[in-house]
Amino acid sequence: MQITPHVRNKWDKLKTVLLGTTHLPEFFNPIKNAKIREPLKVIAEETLEDLVNFERILKDFGCNVIRTPTEHKHIEEYQGSIPRNSMQPRDGQLVIDDKLVFTTRDNEGITNTLKEIVPKENIMIHPAYINDYVNWKDNDRLWAPCITSVDDKLIVDTSDNDKKNGEAYTNWFRKKFPHKKIIEVTAGGHTDACMATIKPGAIISLHDIQKYEETFPGWDVCYLPDQGSHHELRISWEEWKQDVGGKYWVEGQGDNHEFQSYVNTWLDEWVGYVWETVFDTNVLVLDEQHVCISQQTNETVNAFLKKHKMEGVYVPWRHRWFWDSGLHCITLDLEREY
Repeated sequence: MQITPHVRNKWDKLKTVLLGTTHLPEFFNPIKNAKIREPLKVIAEETLEDLVNFERILKDFGCNVIRTPTEHKHIEEYQGSIPRNSMQPRDGQLVIDDKLVFTTRDNEGITNTLKEIVPKENIMIHPAYINDYVNWKDNDRLWAPCITSVDDKLIVDTSDNDKKNGEAYTNWFRKKFPHKKIIEVTAGGHTDACMATIKPGAIISLHDIQKYEETFPGWDVCYLPDQGSHHELRISWEEWKQDVGGKYWVEGQGDNHEFQSYVNTWLDEWVGYVWETVFDTNVLVLDEQHVCISQQTNETVNAFLKKHKMEGVYVPWRHRWFWDSGLHCITLDLEREY
C-alpha cells in the first residue's frame, strides 16, 4: 500500500495517520531486580493498551491507521543506554503539502516504514538529516515538531540552534517551499508543545509565541500560562526534583530509587522534562468539529472548545508523564482531506 501524503494544516479531516508503539512487556523480563522490572512491564502493558484504544478511536472517525514497527531486539543486545523506541513518529519527520520531509535521524523503524508507503517523488530530505549542512554542528538536530504548516504559513522555531544554523535550515524551507510565508519564532522548544491551531480562527497556546495579532489577525487565542504537568498532577517542585529532576513521573514510584536510577542511567533517551509539559496544547485534531485530548478536567480548554463548537474526544493516555509525549507527539498525520 502506498499513500500520497498531503497536509496543509492541522484541522482538515484526518484520513491517514501513523501511530507509535513501544516494546512488549517481556522486553524487560531479563532485568533481575523486580523493583525495576515490574514497573517497566506495567508501563509497557498499559501503554500498549492505550495505543490500541487510540487506534480504535481513530478508526471510528474514519482514519486509516498505520502502526510503527515494534522493536524485536532483546534488552541484553544493547550496550549502554537503550535507544528511543518508535513511540514518537512526529519527532523526525513531517508532511508539508504533498511532501514528506525527513529532518533528523530519530528511529530507523519509523524511517523504513515511511519509505515503504510514501512514493519517492513525495519524499524530501533536509540536509540536517544527512548531517552535511554547511556550519551544521555534529550534535545539532532539527526536530520536526519545531516546524508547523498552517495553510500558506510555515512556522519555524529556531530557538534550539545558534543563529547561523537557524538561518541555514530556515533558508532551505524558503527555497523548497517558495509559496509559503516563513514565520521564525523562538517558542523555546517543540512548537506543538507550545501552541495548537485547532481550526480556522482558534488557537490554544501557552503564550503569545509570534505576536498572534500580526500573524493570525482576528484569531481567538486560549492562553494556558503556568499549566505544566506539575499543575495537572498537583505535585510541588520540591517533591518532584528530589529524585528525577522533573524529567518524568510514574505513579507509585516516587520512593523507588532503584527504578529511578535505572531509568536515569539506561533509559535517559526515553524521557524528557515533563515538569514543564502542557498536554492540553499537544492534541490531535480529527476535523473542525473534533479534537483528541488526553485529559478532561481543564475547564479553560473545555469552555474554549465549546465556544468554537468543537468536541473533545477523550483518549486515555496514562503514562504521558513518563514518555513526556502527548497525543500529537505519538502520531504523524500523513494525509488530510483538501
